[in-house]
Amino acid sequence: MALAGVLSAIRQLVLDGPPPGGDAVQRRADLAQRFPGLAPRELDDLAAIPPERIRVYTRLVFAGECSLLEWACPLSLAAMHALAREAGDRRSPRELGLELVHRMHAHRPWRSPSVRELVANFQAFVRERCADPLARWSGLADLVDFERTETEVFYAADTPLAPVSAAQLGQMTAMSVGELLECRVARPAYVALRRYGFDVAAFAEQYRGVRPLPSAPDPPSRPWLAACGRAAESGAPTWMTMNGPAEWAALSACGDDAPVSLNDVAAAFLNEMIAGAQAGASPIDEARAFEQFFALLARCFDAGVLLSAESGGR
Repeated sequence: MALAGVLSAIRQLVLDGPPPGGDAVQRRADLAQRFPGLAPRELDDLAAIPPERIRVYTRLVFAGECSLLEWACPLSLAAMHALAREAGDRRSPRELGLELVHRMHAHRPWRSPSVRELVANFQAFVRERCADPLARWSGLADLVDFERTETEVFYAADTPLAPVSAAQLGQMTAMSVGELLECRVARPAYVALRRYGFDVAAFAEQYRGVRPLPSAPDPPSRPWLAACGRAAESGAPTWMTMNGPAEWAALSACGDDAPVSLNDVAAAFLNEMIAGAQAGASPIDEARAFEQFFALLARCFDAGVLLSAESGGR
């Protein structure tokens, strides 16, 4: 058996356990049944490892996994702890977190050091195995997705496209309308457009440093449209609120990493405004609409939701 087979067996003992008990003879017999592909000498070596040492490795691995999840999804875990506390569970957040990562691993094993994979597994676990907390607090699913989205945006591969600086934006203000609409932009593939049931970013801003979380009231039933990009200055995941369907339509008109003219983006924006005006029987003020569109561009550039697709920049 190659070294890979031995390492795979050790990995299974550490992550999937439990390690065999009893004396060395009994442990070897259990290991032979569990890993029939190992050679006799390899079984002897595995049987010589004290079970408690394997348990130490297990505790270290899952403690590390728990710490990563606490770093990536602090608010989601805090909300789940608050819900558990309301239900009478008096364990500490760390105890609940360790139990959660063990249950997650049993449901969908974490097979790599990827934080993105860990957080994706966490979201799947909440959706598929946490019906009670989801039912008791309507904001949980959106909060988990919010923190997963930030993780995805943070770790996504960089794009060759350039951010639009404040100086470049100033140059745009001096352009004629025709010149501006000829500019080309692109929405990076990592940018996420989201529809949530409440303003999750405002909730996060309010409670990010509050521990333990208070009993969470149901969030207001007011849909929140938002985009998450990378801030032009810092590169950190940054959320931008979209003020209505016209802004959603404008950003939806930009394909992932595909250059598009601002004329096409503006057309999608204006068409949605016209549709909304017709439904409400109120006319469009074109000058005001252009001001709103330019303000949208400024916010998109600042949040890194749109980047310049001009060769060599402007």
